[in-house]
Amino acid sequence: MGFLSWEFDRSVARILDQLREEASAAASAPAAGGHGDAANRCGGRQRLATLPACVRRYLDCTGAAKLPRYKLVTVRQEGEFRFDPARPWQPMSATQTASPLVPALVWSASCRFKPLVGMLGADWRAAGRGGLDWRLWGWLPAVAESGPGPLDAAMLARWLAETPGFPAAMLPSRWLTWEAVPGASNEARAVVAHAGWTASGIFSFDGDGLVTSFRSDDYFRPGDQVEAGQPRRRWVVRYREHRHLPVVNPGSGTTSGRRMLVPTEADASWVAAGGGEEAYVRFRIQELKAE
Repeated sequence: MGFLSWEFDRSVARILDQLREEASAAASAPAAGGHGDAANRCGGRQRLATLPACVRRYLDCTGAAKLPRYKLVTVRQEGEFRFDPARPWQPMSATQTASPLVPALVWSASCRFKPLVGMLGADWRAAGRGGLDWRLWGWLPAVAESGPGPLDAAMLARWLAETPGFPAAMLPSRWLTWEAVPGASNEARAVVAHAGWTASGIFSFDGDGLVTSFRSDDYFRPGDQVEAGQPRRRWVVRYREHRHLPVVNPGSGTTSGRRMLVPTEADASWVAAGGGEEAYVRFRIQELKAE
C-alpha cells in the first residue's frame, strides 16, 4: 500500500514512541521484588508461594523469574484473519511490540479485507489509553476509536491475553495479581489494574504446566452491540505449539543465546449465543526479539 499508507505508518510510529517511553520509565523504576529478588519475585503484592499451584508450575516451566528484565518484546506473526465467520480466511502479517514491565502493547497488521481490497490496522494500549485504527488500502478510515473510555480496559484484557508470549509479565507485580478458581485446579484468574482501569480473565493450563487458553468478558471491539443489562460476548484465546524460541537482539539481528518458552501458534474467537466459538484470527510466531 506504500505511499498511501504514510499517515497510518506515522501514527503507529508515534504510538510506538509512547510505548518505548513508558517501558523505559518502568525499567528505570525499582524492581520492587520482580524478577531480580529470588526470595520474593513478585513486585510487592503476592509471594510466589501464595499463588495457585497451576500458576506456580507455569512460572517454573517457563523460567519467568530468571528471564532478563526485558523492556520490550517484539514478535513477527503470519496468519489469517476474517471479519465475519461467514467470510473466507484472508492472509495476514503482523508485528506486535509489548512490554512485560507495564500493561502496554502495539499490534499492527496488514491483511486483505476482500479481493483487491487491502487493509492496514493497529490495536494498542500505551500511556494508559487503549485504541485501534483500521484503514482500507492503508488510508481510508474503516474503524477507529481511542480512550479515555471502556476501550482502555478492553486493551488491558488484550495485554493479559498476550502475556504468554513474554512470560515474565505473568509474574505478580504492582499491576498483576492472581486468584484461584474454585473447583478448578488447572485454572487461575489473572487481574490487571492500571491507570484507573481493571480487567481480568481466566487462564487454563495443561498437565505439563503450559498455558492452553485464556477467556475474558472484558474484551470487546468498537461496534459490538450489547443490550442494556446484558453481558458482552466472551472472548477466548487458545495457545498451541510451545517452543523455546531464540531471542533475537533488535539492534544486531543476532541471537542472544537465550531462549524463551512461548506458544508459537494461537487463535482468538468470540463465543456465540449457542456456545460455539467463532474464530476470527489465527497466527504463528515467526521471530521473537527482546531488548
